[in-house]
Amino acid sequence: MAEAIAVAASVIAIVQITDKIIGYCRHYIGATKDAPSDLREILLEVSTLRAILQNLQFLSEDSSNSNPSPYWSGGESIEGCHRALMELEKLFPSESSDDNSQEKHRSKKRRVEASLTTLAWPLKQTKARKLLDEINRYKTTISLALTTNSAQDIKEVKAKATEVHEMLTVTQRREVLSWLVSTNPNSLHERACSQIESGTCEWMALSSQWKSWVERKDRCLWIHGIPGAGKTVLMAYLEKLSEKHFGSKKHASTYYYCYFGHNQDEAPAFLRWNLYSLCKRASVIPAEVYKIYKRGTEPSLAELMNALAAILNEFDVVHVFIDALDESSPRESLLEVIRNLVLDPKFGKLQIMASSREYFDIERAIQDISLSVSMSNPSVERDIRRVVHSMLHSNPKFRRWSDNLLDEVEDAIAMGAKGMFRWAVCQVDVVRRLKSDSNIVRKQLANLPKTLFETYDRIFLSIPEEERLFALHTLCWIVFHQDVHGDENKIPSSMLVQAAAQSTLQKDHFYDDEELREILGCLIRVTTESKSCNGQASYESETAHTMSCVVFAHFTVREYLDSGRSLPTLNVSAYDMCIDFEGMVMGEVESLGPHESWDLDSPTIFHAAEQNFRSYCTLSAWQIHSNTYMNWHFDEGVVSLVLFSFDTNSLH
Repeated sequence: MAEAIAVAASVIAIVQITDKIIGYCRHYIGATKDAPSDLREILLEVSTLRAILQNLQFLSEDSSNSNPSPYWSGGESIEGCHRALMELEKLFPSESSDDNSQEKHRSKKRRVEASLTTLAWPLKQTKARKLLDEINRYKTTISLALTTNSAQDIKEVKAKATEVHEMLTVTQRREVLSWLVSTNPNSLHERACSQIESGTCEWMALSSQWKSWVERKDRCLWIHGIPGAGKTVLMAYLEKLSEKHFGSKKHASTYYYCYFGHNQDEAPAFLRWNLYSLCKRASVIPAEVYKIYKRGTEPSLAELMNALAAILNEFDVVHVFIDALDESSPRESLLEVIRNLVLDPKFGKLQIMASSREYFDIERAIQDISLSVSMSNPSVERDIRRVVHSMLHSNPKFRRWSDNLLDEVEDAIAMGAKGMFRWAVCQVDVVRRLKSDSNIVRKQLANLPKTLFETYDRIFLSIPEEERLFALHTLCWIVFHQDVHGDENKIPSSMLVQAAAQSTLQKDHFYDDEELREILGCLIRVTTESKSCNGQASYESETAHTMSCVVFAHFTVREYLDSGRSLPTLNVSAYDMCIDFEGMVMGEVESLGPHESWDLDSPTIFHAAEQNFRSYCTLSAWQIHSNTYMNWHFDEGVVSLVLFSFDTNSLH
């Protein structure tokens, strides 16, 4: 017991020192281009050591063990590592120098340069290298000690998993698997796969980074680029490639798509979906998973990661694809989870591939643990040209155009895209709507918009004036529906048309899916969804029916509506309109009495809400009252005013 306490205390002290050293290295590397290259190596080695020690710390704190491991033999290495890290820390300047009053008035660059001068790294480089080699030896010994013990633990884990799996009935296993899923990314994955154009994305499969990742020389790949660069489609392509060429009983591939419409910290959902995917593939429910399930409370990130480590015993290697890290809100926990999955030896069977926009916090979190792949490259530009060419030659509208004119359109859009697939797709849709007059087409090509938001401005202005208000209300009802019901429950097109007709008082005009597509073009996507009896997306073997639903064609459409800029010619924001819509919903259900008395147990309310505006309002009002998804609230006076404006019996 005394030895266990001493080891635990030493581990805590070492983790604290590693935190300081990591902070020093990140500061110097991030603040100057001329930081010594040794600092990057120190950052990587110390980060890896920290992950190993955190794993050991977790084991030593486990109440079921009086020692960090029944076969533990790494005590001397822990003490030696502690001494070496203390010596390494002394090579960095004291933080107290930042308190100097004159120092506070210097620019950031001058402060860093002064710190590096104080550091005098060349004079300390030899000692730093010697200490780093020493730390690396200790790290190897500690890791080996953990691995030796893990070999014993794996047998116990597998035995427990087999015991639990055999104990459960088929129905119980299905219930556990269903419980694991908090966010199902299947629809996002299918949508991304459907957008893969033949001949595109192949450049990544031929790259040195992909080869290094597949051969497990590097644990993590980070694909980054500007909005609309095609990151999501590329991730879908690579996941399919992984499953096709490497998928087997012992080699699995999983995917997860972060999405702004989820409006959540994606870390728990990401871990739960991976657990679900791997448990289902291996046909095994680990004891760690069943224990959390039986407890009936939300699992912590640590518990989910511990369960993930357990299911990995069923595989040799697992390829994990996670798209759009930047769309997690917040994303600090998700980035920390990814770092731990890459650095912690117990997740050594995982190969991580992540994508995101180029945000500083994401770059800082994973640049030192990953290979970087930029979407700003000639291969992406060639892929954009292929997509534009395919769109021009597959659409019946362009069959009447001359080959020379089509070549001009292809050249202008491909060259103007500057790495943005989304921008190129929108320009093709805009050109499709033009009259078949070469002069009109060439005039459009000579004045293409520079940005996506400018493109969206022009799309709104091109909508016929008599349809413009309906178009805006349609988009804002989609925003409202996402905020109230969540993105997983997409709004049926029939209900969307009714809602927009009600709010614009255009009840005599009948719209269908084709008219929605024609009016809103590349701003929306009409999809066919399966719905279960409770109105949720169909899952597993539930009885379901299909219907047409409407979603934004791309994340940037929602960003445009949320941007705060006034929409062209309408001088109104999406946020203001959503306030009005909530008032309208509340007005429709005023006569139903207190919301506590509403009968929402019957699945008929969900079916009715798909077709009847009043029923939809009832369901929406219940969601607003329950605060399940709503993050914004309204002043009662504002709501009363809006209710008055929608009261057809009022004189206004």
